[in-house]
Order: sequence, then structure tokens, then C-alpha cells
Amino acid sequence: GPAAGAPPTKILVRNLPPALQEDAFKAQVDEKYKDGYNWFRYWKGKVAQKEQVLSRAYINFRSPETMGEFCKDFQGHTYADDKGAQYIARVQLAPYQKIPRAKQRLRDRRNNNPNRIQRDSDYKRFLARLEESCTLKAPSEPVTVEDEQAAVIVTPLMAYLKRKSD
Repeated sequence: GPAAGAPPTKILVRNLPPALQEDAFKAQVDEKYKDGYNWFRYWKGKVAQKEQVLSRAYINFRSPETMGEFCKDFQGHTYADDKGAQYIARVQLAPYQKIPRAKQRLRDRRNNNPNRIQRDSDYKRFLARLEESCTLKAPSEPVTVEDEQAAVIVTPLMAYLKRKSD
């Protein structure tokens, strides 16, 4: 982004026709300012039955002088759509002067060291403990039906319900 105290160089062009295509607007800007800017973002408008949303463009110029020339050229420029409606472009400083960083490419974010966890000592100890706790041990003596009945604990609530049902 811009350095602290640097003059603003990012502008917002509002009131562009909703049907104006990005490539058409960019071609118009590039006629005179092709090498004058380093960042361009276009938001195409929409035409709906209830309301229309106008198009807008954000442009960050390389120098305040180039930005000033662009403002003089485009402020008040009239666009007409195919139905004869006129749109008068408004150029203003962008409220937020920073420009977004370029997105990292997917291949740059990819894990450069796959399967690293399998070599990690903590992970190996975890797997060993997990393996120990998950192994089923066979009982030393076979369990009989009498043993299971002896192991049943009768709670006071169960005794009360049994007495009530008898």
C-alpha cells in the first residue's frame, strides 16, 4: 500500500452505465493511461426491474500527476446507453487508498513437505499409545451366565420398582 504521508493515487469512478462492459471501459482508459496505472478493479452494474446498480471502477495510478490528468479527462464524461439514458461519470478519491496484495498462487501454498507428520516423534508416540489402548485383551477365564448375573447391581430405584410391580 501507500507509504504514510504519501499523496493519494487511488480513485473511484462512479455513475458508469450498468451495461458498460469492463473491457470497453478499460480500453477507453488504456487509450491514454495504459502505463499510468498499476491496479484496476471494475464492478459491473446490474439492471433489475425494481432498481439498477451502476457500474464503478477503482484505479490506482503510479503518480499523483497522472491521477490528476485522468480526473480532468473523466470527471463529467457523459455515457449513453442503447435506450438513450445518460450517465455522467464522477471521479473521486477512493475512500480506502490501499490496494490489495496479489493472491498467492495455489502451487505456492501447496505443502512443500508432504507426509512430514509420519516422521514426527510425537505423532509416532501418539500412534503407539493409541494402538495399545485399542487392542482387545481376551479374558483369562471364560465368562459364564452365573458370573454375569452376579455382576448385576440392584440400585434402590430398581428394588422399589420391582416391589411396586409385585
